[in-house]
Amino acid sequence: MADTLIREGVAYGSQPLSPVPQYWDGVSGYEKVRGVNGAIRAILFNSAGETFTGASPGSVKLTATSTVAISGVATVNFSGSGTVVVSGTATVNFSGNGTVEVVSSAGASAYFSTANPGNIRIFAPFNTQAFYSATVTWSSGSTATSSQTLTVGTITASLSGSTNEIVATNDGPYVLTLNVYKTISANGSTFNTSALATVTIPAEVITAGITINATRTTLVGMFNFNTGFIFRLTTTAAFTAQVTNNVIIKEVY
Repeated sequence: MADTLIREGVAYGSQPLSPVPQYWDGVSGYEKVRGVNGAIRAILFNSAGETFTGASPGSVKLTATSTVAISGVATVNFSGSGTVVVSGTATVNFSGNGTVEVVSSAGASAYFSTANPGNIRIFAPFNTQAFYSATVTWSSGSTATSSQTLTVGTITASLSGSTNEIVATNDGPYVLTLNVYKTISANGSTFNTSALATVTIPAEVITAGITINATRTTLVGMFNFNTGFIFRLTTTAAFTAQVTNNVIIKEVY
C-alpha cells in the first residue's frame, strides 16, 4: 500500500489543505498524532499490552549491556539476581529482610553508619589483604644477642575499631622474640609507648607432617591515634645459616 497523507478536513481560510501529523499504527493505516499541552503524547504498554499504572506497574527488560541513569530520588526494586555498579556516592536503604554482599574493588570503600534501626548484621570477609608486610634477614654468622628493628609509618584501618592480627614467620631453627611498640603524637611531641605485645617466634619445626614456622597475636584498637610502629626482633642464638622473618599486619575484624 502506498503511503498517503492525512489532510485537514477544512482548510484554514483560503489556504489549501495541509498534511496532518500522523503515525503508522503498525497494522492497517495511519492515524493522527495526539498530544497534550502542545507536545506529542506517548502511551507505553507493558509486555501484557497494559498501560503502566499504579495498579499495573508492568516491567522493563534490559538485554545485553544497558545503562540506567537515575536523577533525583528513585526506588529500584530487584528480584532474582543482579549486579549494581555505583559510581560516586550513594545511599542504600533496606526495608524488610534481605542480604547484601559487598564486593570490594580497587580504590573502593564501604561505610556502615552507627545507626542500626533494622538490627542489620554486618559480615566482613576473612581474606582481607595485609596492611603491612616486611622482611628481616639474618646473615649466617650473626653474633649472639642480636636485634633488628622495623620502623613502620602510619597505617590506617579500613574499619574503625577492628581487631588487627600480627603474624611473624621464622624459617630457621632459632627462637626469636618480637616486641611491638606504638608511636603516637600528642601536644606537639612524638614518643614511643612500652611494648603493646611481646611474643615468641618459635623455631621452625615439623610436627605430624605439619610445618610450624610462625606466631600470631591480635590487638584491638591497634591503629587508634598512632603515627607508626616499631617491631623489634631479638635473638640470643649464633646463626650458622641465613634466617628470614616476615612481619605481616592484617585485619581480622
